[in-house]
Amino acid sequence: PLDKTQNVAKTNETLDPIAIEEGKDLFTNIGCTACHSTTEEVIVGPGMLGISSRASGRVTGMNTQEYLYESIKEPNNFIIDGFQSNLMPEYKNILKDSEVSSLVSYLLSLK
Repeated sequence: PLDKTQNVAKTNETLDPIAIEEGKDLFTNIGCTACHSTTEEVIVGPGMLGISSRASGRVTGMNTQEYLYESIKEPNNFIIDGFQSNLMPEYKNILKDSEVSSLVSYLLSLK
């Protein structure tokens, strides 16, 4: 697992609006929308609407932000039942930590 001390997004109440916008742009521009909707609709991967409540408590010892952060950096660490492994690219060597944090902020804003 990744270092949990990484600069991950804060709780929904303290999300930075600029980070949310940056994350929204990344979500579209790096191709997330090819497999993930911003609704509950499943395309290839799960829909992102309400992901913060679904991700909460999914992995013991990780908060929602840490789980989402690691799921973006190394998606094969957590495969959800009903979904295939090795479909989502690993972004650990593609995106900067700050970009992953912005993506997490955007995902947390989808309620």
